Formats: sequence, C-alpha cells, structure tokens
Amino acid sequence: MFSGSELLSGVVEKSHAHAVTAIQNAYIVDLRSLGPGSTYEEVLAQIKEHVRGKNVGDWVFFTHFAPSLLGFIPGVGFRQLGFEQLDRLSTTVNIFVESATGHRAYANSTAFATAGVTAKTLAPPHSSYEVDVKGELTGVLSEPPSFGPFLKHKPKDKVVRAPIGRYWDA
Repeated sequence: MFSGSELLSGVVEKSHAHAVTAIQNAYIVDLRSLGPGSTYEEVLAQIKEHVRGKNVGDWVFFTHFAPSLLGFIPGVGFRQLGFEQLDRLSTTVNIFVESATGHRAYANSTAFATAGVTAKTLAPPHSSYEVDVKGELTGVLSEPPSFGPFLKHKPKDKVVRAPIGRYWDA
C-alpha cells in the first residue's frame, strides 16, 4: 500500500518485491506500450528508438520485455535478448531491459562494463550472470539480486509518485 511517502507491505507478502519494482519502474520505458500482437522486431525497434540521440555513457532502462508474447519459433523457442542483440543497437549507451516477470534482465556489453560485472564476478546469492560454454558473459541476468550493479545507475531524480494502482486495478 502506498501511504504518502512510504511503502507498506500488505498488497503482497512482505518477502516478495514486485510492489517495490513497480515504484522503481515508474520512469522506465515500458515495452507493454507496443500492445498485443507485437513482434520481436518491433521490440528491438522500440529499444533502438529510445537509445537514439543519447550521449555516450547514458543509461536507458526498459521494463516488461515478454518473450513468451512475441512468438515461439520451432527449434529456437522464445527469442531472448543479450549481447548479440543489444550490442547491435548500441555499444556506447548502457542498455538494461527487465523481463515482464521481474526475474530476468538483459543488458548490453557496455552496461556490464560500466556496472563492473565481468565473467569472474560472483553474483549475489540466489542469482546469476549467465555465461556460455566458453565461460563468457551472454548479457543475461537471472533473479533481482544480480540486477543491483546496474540499477544503481537509475536516475533517482526522475522518480515521482508511482502510479502503482495500474498494476492491481486492471
């Protein structure tokens, strides 16, 4: 529940953090705005549009990336994001994309470098930085504790009262 300037537990059990995430994401580009029936290519175009014109070293945060809503490809599965896709969009702007579930995130290699996360970085407990068979980072983060080094770059000065009602009133 939101009561003035504090967040009180009660909407969800206190061990779960989706309410906190809703407030944190109030000023991030919401990929749900593309609407039902969107394609993977449209999501990439939306990310590219918001990265365009940013300065070297700027951060752009996205939320609600939902691969399961973007089509299943036999033999491939649901298309994800990672260095391969996001580095094609920018290697000078930091890109961070949180999944719709809040349990996975994706970033470009620039964001990993800026956050100081390497293949040798130990992820916090109950989370991971995905590596490939060669032991190299892929750009995929699993579980919110691993998001910390990236989220500390969110522009806190842009946070205003979050419209959290939209997450539960639908």
